[in-house]
Amino acid sequence: MPSIQPSNASPTGRGRGHRVASSLSEINVVPLVDVMLVLLIIFMVTAPMLTAGMHVELPQASTAKPVDVAAVVAAADRTGRVITVEEHSVIGGLGGAVAETLSQHRPTRVDRIGLQDEFVQSGPNDALLDIYGLSATRVTEQVLRILRAGD
Repeated sequence: MPSIQPSNASPTGRGRGHRVASSLSEINVVPLVDVMLVLLIIFMVTAPMLTAGMHVELPQASTAKPVDVAAVVAAADRTGRVITVEEHSVIGGLGGAVAETLSQHRPTRVDRIGLQDEFVQSGPNDALLDIYGLSATRVTEQVLRILRAGD
């Protein structure tokens, strides 16, 4: 980002200065890092299930809305059960959109894993994911518990 000095100050802090700008190119890699972390978590959650012989289907959902009704219904038809995982509130998120869609087009049990309706702490990302049940290990535990419990 260019460095700009106010016109009434010099870089030394004395007297009237001039505008100083430097050319700098920045590339925002945050979206790429977010995608890579999500993919890593998906891999870490699904790998043990696939190794255990479970069928895991991962439909793509880049946004919660608009919902791809046909894809959601087709996934529910193939699996008979849907578990959504999101790294934010389950209220008004992907899980809610999927549940609403299925309630209208193919009633199916939907279990939603994500932040419940509560105030959350701040802190290091890894610790928070674990505290709120969203680390790869905790998501895997929750999914297996849901599947063992059946209907």
